[in-house]
Amino acid sequence: MLMPTSIFRPGRLKESAEEWQLMMRAVFFCTSLLMALPMAAAEKGTSTAQGVNEQMATAQAMRSVPKGASVVDTTCKEIGVGAFTYRFQCSVHWAQ
Repeated sequence: MLMPTSIFRPGRLKESAEEWQLMMRAVFFCTSLLMALPMAAAEKGTSTAQGVNEQMATAQAMRSVPKGASVVDTTCKEIGVGAFTYRFQCSVHWAQ
């Protein structure tokens, strides 16, 4: 059985190893760029506060939102603090 001579020429293994390293560097560089893009695109955050009612807790959390940021979502939950006594904890999610 005859084998193609181009596969077994001297130095071919070294060339393919160099090609492989170059290709892996390019893949790593592109992957790094793709991972960094979402981080640079928008800053996100959450502000949380408590109050005796939902309106006061939401207003308190809104005071911590940075200037120029837009509120994306607001969530509130009731917290029992004693017999028949409740407080509200509200979170404001924002993005810049």
